[in-house]
Amino acid sequence: MPCATLTARLRALEVVRDDGAKHLHDAGLVTTAMAHTAIIDNAIRAALDLAYAVQAAADSDVAPAWEAIDVLALSQIEVQ
Repeated sequence: MPCATLTARLRALEVVRDDGAKHLHDAGLVTTAMAHTAIIDNAIRAALDLAYAVQAAADSDVAPAWEAIDVLALSQIEVQ
């Protein structure tokens, strides 16, 4: 099974974001379109922040990982 790169997956998510926002806007749901865009933008940013932190940690620089933990509030997530 082929596997897309993170970049390709995030670009696909951008297409979904833009298409969804256009449809919502055209339907008169401007506020919903803005929220849709903001949510997906935040997901993309979080993915990029985590990818950067993982790469930096692999290169023995853990500071970006700690920053990502703080910025993304990962220490507040409860896993069951």
